[in-house]
Amino acid sequence: MNTRMKDIAKDLGVSLITISKVLRNHPDIGYETRERVLARVKERDYRPNLAARSLVTGRSYLVGLVVPDLLHPFFAEVAKSLSDVLRGNGYYLIVCSSDEDPARRLDTLIIASCHTTVDNFFALKMQNTPYVLIDRCFPGLSANFIGVDDESVGMLATRHLIDIGCKRVAHIRGP
Repeated sequence: MNTRMKDIAKDLGVSLITISKVLRNHPDIGYETRERVLARVKERDYRPNLAARSLVTGRSYLVGLVVPDLLHPFFAEVAKSLSDVLRGNGYYLIVCSSDEDPARRLDTLIIASCHTTVDNFFALKMQNTPYVLIDRCFPGLSANFIGVDDESVGMLATRHLIDIGCKRVAHIRGP
């Protein structure tokens, strides 16, 4: 049977609110109490019930990553890095391949779009689902974007090759 916050509170003779505040790192819990609670949490291998937390806070602590290709090494690296950072901040990453259906019950979406239209993004906006675009931005769409200017990067790489003496420069790309 899973350990509940109620079980830890009973073990230590403190209130359920005290346990909750310690787990949320609330500042009004004393050092000794905090240490006792954290030690018991570790000892009993307490794992928070994320579904219950979601009901109380109205947040899912889930972030969706929508990518065009789950097997592409670039998107695999993005997913791994995002997951590490999010987990360290109490969030979990859900990864899916895109048909870009608007996602529900996620706190935010991170989208690497393969589409050429912005219709799906307007649907997200209507649902008040925050999102960040990676790898491709869309002119005329007011959205946060993380990526690079491929043309500038190509020019920078080419300039570097010429500067170090390369005479024959080629670009090979996939489909």
